[in-house]
Amino acid sequence: MDFEQTLKELIEAELKETNCLPVEIAEGFSIEPILAKKTVVKHFDIMLEASVGAFLIKGNPLLLNFLYLGGMGSRRSGGFGLFELI
Repeated sequence: MDFEQTLKELIEAELKETNCLPVEIAEGFSIEPILAKKTVVKHFDIMLEASVGAFLIKGNPLLLNFLYLGGMGSRRSGGFGLFELI
């Protein structure tokens, strides 16, 4: 499974769990790596794969705001999933 599809499934699962936005809002979501790479980081003695860099993210403005405020992907509570607007 590719990066975009996995991330979209994680977002849809979060939308179902929080029930604050309809899951259908994620249908137009896309993410494209611009200048990105995979890396491995140590997190509480566990080695995790992570993606870092610049990405072009498209989607419904309500969804993008939701993701901006809460992060996206897994391990958000550990400080992962943060992104900045450039």
